[in-house]
Amino acid sequence: MKSIVYWYTSEVFKWRTGAAVAWLLILLPTLVSIYITAANFCILHPFLWISSTFGCILKLSTWGYIILLSVLTALTVICDSAYYTVQGNVIGNRAGYLWTLVQLSHVFHGAVHAVAGGVITWCCVQIVGGGYQGLSLQCEPARTSACLNEHHLFIVFHGVYAGYFYSVTFFLQNKNYLEFPVIQQAKFFQVKSGISPQLLESTVTTLKLMRFYYLGYFLIGAIPKEWIIYTLNLEKSPAAPLNSVFGLLDISLFWQTLVTGVFLHFVWSLGVVLFKAYNTEPLQLPIESSFGEESSRCLHHALSCKLSILQYLGYLDLYLLSKFSKERRKQIYSLSQPGGHPHNWTSLCTQCLTSIDALTSAVRQHNDNTVGNGALPLRQPSGERATNRDKGNFLGFNPAMTSIRNHTSHVSRGIACTCML
Repeated sequence: MKSIVYWYTSEVFKWRTGAAVAWLLILLPTLVSIYITAANFCILHPFLWISSTFGCILKLSTWGYIILLSVLTALTVICDSAYYTVQGNVIGNRAGYLWTLVQLSHVFHGAVHAVAGGVITWCCVQIVGGGYQGLSLQCEPARTSACLNEHHLFIVFHGVYAGYFYSVTFFLQNKNYLEFPVIQQAKFFQVKSGISPQLLESTVTTLKLMRFYYLGYFLIGAIPKEWIIYTLNLEKSPAAPLNSVFGLLDISLFWQTLVTGVFLHFVWSLGVVLFKAYNTEPLQLPIESSFGEESSRCLHHALSCKLSILQYLGYLDLYLLSKFSKERRKQIYSLSQPGGHPHNWTSLCTQCLTSIDALTSAVRQHNDNTVGNGALPLRQPSGERATNRDKGNFLGFNPAMTSIRNHTSHVSRGIACTCML
């Protein structure tokens, strides 16, 4: 008999993640078409802009690069799926931020996204073509030697940098936190409402990143450039180097870097939105089952399992049936035959009370530690008697605190019973 955790991870979670990846890949050709339109933008020559855009979209090589983009996008989304959690990571100091970045699993995540960001950016510049297409170009028409195309190198390096920064913010900004929506909506409306904020966030984030990237390339951009020239036996381009003020003032280069950065960040962010929309969708679990395979997949098994996301889905199902499902509520209050025992009610109520008692104990322990460590200093009134009384309260003899502690268990049970009705 398969456990409920194995059933969820092997069937429900994989299918939901696969559906999110599939919809992202379906939307990818449209996103690439929008990227091509933005990359070829030329307000002074609108007819040339339209013709070059349709020419890029209809090329056979473009669809080959779209297939490669689809593979890379699917791999990155699947890689992200292993890091999602329903428990937010609260970082209290700078050492915590540093420890988050140097964990081995997070370093691997950053390396994967850095490589994927560079390859995706390379595919983008290959699709658009023009002066950014190849790493090398012919120096002069009369010469056969090849020179380094620094503009191509600049954009690809920016993709590597943007990919790694996305991995950093994925953990530091809790983008891997699965937050269940308070108002239940269809997946279509969740994704629709998340597109505009993600597009704005991608644009703002890319502009902020470009400030530091331009500064970094100006300071140390000559190091990788000289190494590539020496390794590939290329010559320097006669154009102005990009690690100079005049070279970095290229408006066309700025626009291409911005568009590719926004495209990269938005595609991955849209994958996050789709993943959260599918995996926070309510999961209806049986109250009881007499079938052998489903007997271990009931609602009370989900409430007591160690997998946090499945436990959250179980409580979400309990909340929804308590408000909207009259027939399923009847199953909870039904009596077993023979015997006439409320087994369904007993199992669900026990799991709810256990979770609330554990939460109450954790909050109580945290409050005791906070007060005992002096993190909450009390106001000292005038008078020696008042001072002594407040000292006693500070040591844990506060009447209000004592009353709250004495009534915590009763309040917890009242909340649990109210939720079940």
